[in-house]
Amino acid sequence: MDDDRDFAGSLTDILEPRGYQIAEAYSAQGALETLKHFDADVALVDIRLDRNSGIELIARLREVRADILCVMMTAYAGVETAIEALHQGAYDYLRKPLNAHDLFATLERCFEKLRLERDKDRAEAALRSRNQELEEVNARLRKIVESAKGLAVRSQWGEIGPHLLEEFAQNMAAEGGSLFLREGESLVLVHTLDPGHAPGPSPFLCGRAPSSSRP
Repeated sequence: MDDDRDFAGSLTDILEPRGYQIAEAYSAQGALETLKHFDADVALVDIRLDRNSGIELIARLREVRADILCVMMTAYAGVETAIEALHQGAYDYLRKPLNAHDLFATLERCFEKLRLERDKDRAEAALRSRNQELEEVNARLRKIVESAKGLAVRSQWGEIGPHLLEEFAQNMAAEGGSLFLREGESLVLVHTLDPGHAPGPSPFLCGRAPSSSRP
């Protein structure tokens, strides 16, 4: 963003061969319009834009794209100017004429900062999602505990089995399931929610069962 079109064009010539995607703007209003269709991560902003202040433009740019990083460019950089730019939200500033090494180093810092912030956002989103899943599981388990209180009035497996299985399946969102008891070396079917999927008596085998959505 520079009202000197030749200078803006020279920056494009320097940056595009390095893989950067560039859009040029030559006024404050042009910069705002450009951001409506160009998904910019970093803005190189001249301190003076067609009689307007580039520093004052920072807040307006962030209204369009909240996470954009602004780097001020100026040939008039004094300590006061730099401090003002940073106070207004600039990430850094560069002095004209630009040194290519300083330019690329600044851009690398910008994109590293953006990468770290986005990684942090993704990690926080994943943590929130995991916490929500745990809360849902805990809520289901609490319902199972509450339902289990009803077992106190039941004394036979013929009564307990169906009640326990149905409550567990409902609270864990299972599509079906069966309940077995071990008798000697066999497993005996006590109750099933979907007859036909489970056998009757079957040999008891020790080992780890495969994962399943059925309780």
